[in-house]
Amino acid sequence: MRTLSLTTFALCALFVLCSCAGHKSQPISVPDLITWQLNFISGLQMPLDALYPEKPPLIIFNSESMMVHGYNGCNDFSISYQVEGNGLEFSETGKQTRKACPGPGADFFMGQLKAVDSFSVSENRLFLYGKKVPLMRFVKNTEL
Repeated sequence: MRTLSLTTFALCALFVLCSCAGHKSQPISVPDLITWQLNFISGLQMPLDALYPEKPPLIIFNSESMMVHGYNGCNDFSISYQVEGNGLEFSETGKQTRKACPGPGADFFMGQLKAVDSFSVSENRLFLYGKKVPLMRFVKNTEL
């Protein structure tokens, strides 16, 4: 009886291990054509409304053109991106309007954006990471 129980346990364990080894996580996609509004940025010890007094940054991914269009707290911008699985990279250069910007907010936002290497999506939130550290958090903006 004991041999049968051990054999059954070993077969069940082998089945579980084999089924898990063949499982690959499903790639996630960047939410397309949704306006995301920044509600957290790491690195500066300033409240968002002080950092971005006019209005907070916004981003919109367009998977057809592989471009992100947005507002960095001062200027409108467009920048290309690449995504693979949950890996995400933004190009070093893009287009941007050239309005004079008071304070560090707009430049800091663009610098953080270029440091992004991955993302995750949870309900109505988009998280951008650099080296596994949360850099920015966005929420769906339903007011636009």
